[in-house]
Amino acid sequence: MAIRLARTPGSRIVLGLGLAAVAGILSVFLSGAGHGWNTPLLVSVILWVILPVTLFIGVATYIRIVDARLEDYWLVYGMNRLRHAYLEIAPGLEPYFITGHHDDPQGVTETYGPHTEMRFYRLIASTSMLVGVIDAALAGIIAGLFAAAVGGGPAPSIVIGAVVTAVSVVLLIRNSRRFIDHGRRSLHSHFGRQIDAG
Repeated sequence: MAIRLARTPGSRIVLGLGLAAVAGILSVFLSGAGHGWNTPLLVSVILWVILPVTLFIGVATYIRIVDARLEDYWLVYGMNRLRHAYLEIAPGLEPYFITGHHDDPQGVTETYGPHTEMRFYRLIASTSMLVGVIDAALAGIIAGLFAAAVGGGPAPSIVIGAVVTAVSVVLLIRNSRRFIDHGRRSLHSHFGRQIDAG
């Protein structure tokens, strides 16, 4: 667990969320064009420099979070194998283990704790979902502001921003799920329940 804690992307998450918040605040300045406190230079800097850099940092953070989830899964998989080896050496220790000792998906879920199987509320409360939605919203803001900058009215700009946000959420979720599923399938169980039973 010490390795896992040392490699968590916590500081990157804080940086990404902070930058996203700053980018959101700056985008509010863009909406003040009719009030005279936003200049073409400020709009250009925000639209073409700050927001895209912030989106890049956000997407890189999202990728690292998904990668950390897969690393965590692999480490739990390995710890379950070690516990299985302990139990082969000393079967009497089994009542003292509260975590899984099989290297199959059910054993990994047991190690994460009770009621940790994938549920909708766990998905929407996950860090990767939070950062992914912020990234998608930021992509939508950039698209909407770009549409407004090239002459689109308020309604088309909002629609374009909303569509880009929705498509970005779907793409991020689909790609991260595919990456994690591929990584999990690459692990082959040596001490799963079906092997132990047979």
